[in-house]
Amino acid sequence: MPLFSNTRLDNGLEIVVWNLTETLEELTEAAVLSPEEQTAWEAISVPSKKREFLAGKYVLEKACAVLNIVYRGIEKDENGKPHLVGREYEISLTHTEDFIAVAFFRHSAVGIDLEKPREQIFRILPRLYSAEEVAAVNGDLDTATIYWSAKEALYKLYGKRAIDFRKHLKLYNNEKELEGLISVNSTCIHCRFYITRVLEYYLVVAY
Repeated sequence: MPLFSNTRLDNGLEIVVWNLTETLEELTEAAVLSPEEQTAWEAISVPSKKREFLAGKYVLEKACAVLNIVYRGIEKDENGKPHLVGREYEISLTHTEDFIAVAFFRHSAVGIDLEKPREQIFRILPRLYSAEEVAAVNGDLDTATIYWSAKEALYKLYGKRAIDFRKHLKLYNNEKELEGLISVNSTCIHCRFYITRVLEYYLVVAY
């Protein structure tokens, strides 16, 4: 599983991307799981998801080593959001068939997503995007992909359930720079994005 890229922004945001090349069988042989992780892994029925689960654990440990972060394990909060034990950094992970990416940020929560442009994204626009967001996409597949990935990143940053993507997660352009707003009841979180390409994928980090 070769390291694809390691990016550090001036604000301290770290993004590590690994190329996922191992098979499920190879990862199963190499994995060392805690009893809780073993139970969670056995409950996954789809082979591709089982592979991603093992790869995510492997990559997180390796990414911590690259960044000189002491890895003490992962714990999940009441909403299922993963955190590093000790919480020196807030983290977020994303998986695809080809890549696994991890974002680390000291200062606040973070969310990351990888998406490949595909025409099916247009089917979800009216249901999950506001009228203003649909107008901003304007039928462009790349923009639609970035917007979808940005909403996923906002959802991961917030880390709580019962989110309406259309109502609670807002995207808008401020001086041609995409920004986000999470607005749920009395909670109001303004977010910025880091957007780049990973081969045919768009990678978007909300922070």
